[in-house]
Amino acid sequence: MQLWLRHLANTTNLLPNASVQLIDNSYDVTISSALVNTLALLDMRVIGLIGAGSSAATKQTSILSNSRFVPQCDGASSSPDLSVKDDYPRFFRTLPNDNLQALAIYDFVVSMGWRRLAIISDSEPYGAGLLRAFEDIAYRSSDVQVVLLQSFASETIGNSSGWIPMFQKIRDVNAFIILIFAVQERVPTLLETAKKEGMLDGDKYAWIGSDAMLRPQSLVAPGLITVFPTNGTGYASAVYQSIWKERSGDINTTSKALSLYAPYFAGCLELFVRGFDRYLATTPNTNMADLAAGKYNERFPSPAVMFNFPEVYAPMGRISLDPETGDPSSSYDIFNVQTVGGTAKFVRVGTWLAMARSILIDSPIYYGSEASTTKPADDINLADYTTIIPMNSALGQTAIILNLLAMVLIAFAIAFFVAKGDETLLRKSA
Repeated sequence: MQLWLRHLANTTNLLPNASVQLIDNSYDVTISSALVNTLALLDMRVIGLIGAGSSAATKQTSILSNSRFVPQCDGASSSPDLSVKDDYPRFFRTLPNDNLQALAIYDFVVSMGWRRLAIISDSEPYGAGLLRAFEDIAYRSSDVQVVLLQSFASETIGNSSGWIPMFQKIRDVNAFIILIFAVQERVPTLLETAKKEGMLDGDKYAWIGSDAMLRPQSLVAPGLITVFPTNGTGYASAVYQSIWKERSGDINTTSKALSLYAPYFAGCLELFVRGFDRYLATTPNTNMADLAAGKYNERFPSPAVMFNFPEVYAPMGRISLDPETGDPSSSYDIFNVQTVGGTAKFVRVGTWLAMARSILIDSPIYYGSEASTTKPADDINLADYTTIIPMNSALGQTAIILNLLAMVLIAFAIAFFVAKGDETLLRKSA
């Protein structure tokens, strides 16, 4: 965000007579830390908040910022609950909410012809929101049957042993299409355990993850399929990344790796700068001193209106906010873990088009450690459990004899009841 603030200062004439200060108050993403740091920032009379980076923390900090009439934007919190403006009136975001992601994953599953699946979901707002949205779509559409739902609390999964009972239940119900709705911290042990259990071998299973799975730790899962908003993978994002590569040395940072969500947070910053510039230009008798003093307070328009710039290419692309929810819309790219030149990589294989609700697959999808293009079945294939026995073998001859004996016994029983059917005792017993 520091880099993008410099970029805006050098390339635009926004807030020409003002000095914009970006205060970095980073913290470990826990609710208690988020609240303490948010309160500290609000006491400094900031005019906008960016964060808190997770849906659970953002829900709490947004209530706090709203109490001070300060708008808040986030680039990583995607819980549908944050779209309820009665609860979060001054919150908006640059990342689509998970109702849209659930719809993209659902349409992909249906397009592949899969009807039976299992879901592994955590109890965090991220996983719980995705699960709730997906189940609601499945209930209304009736095209998909969730044969097993495995929900867990993040704090109860400490190591691989916690996942093994879940995987055993998946095998017990013969579920071969598995959806994962879990925060990124749980991804490594989940996939590593699946690999040890042999559930990533061959092409028997299809693993489908949400956008939290699009990270290097997931590359241990060959054939994994995941999605990510198109507005975070397109032209504007590529431009942002190129600027980062060229200029990251100009700012005080030890990190040379660019987070997937960095363009979304930088997008929040740009929308804030443009929004305050618009507010000052369109509101008589108001200046930067008023903003800094918090005098705009309740007079400030709805964030979804004031910070909406659909014609502008923000770092994650063009973004149009829904005036009722403060959420952007986006199509989703579909990625597949494949081995390219001996290295596991995420390869884009298709797109879910939001407006048309259609799936476009433009590259082969590979499944499992064998990199097979054969699509896994979503149920038991009886042919896999059929054994052909030669008639002239000992087992074949025995089977023929037993079948003939059975037919003789059935014929005898039928003849007996036909001959004796009129007898009173037999009729009464029958």
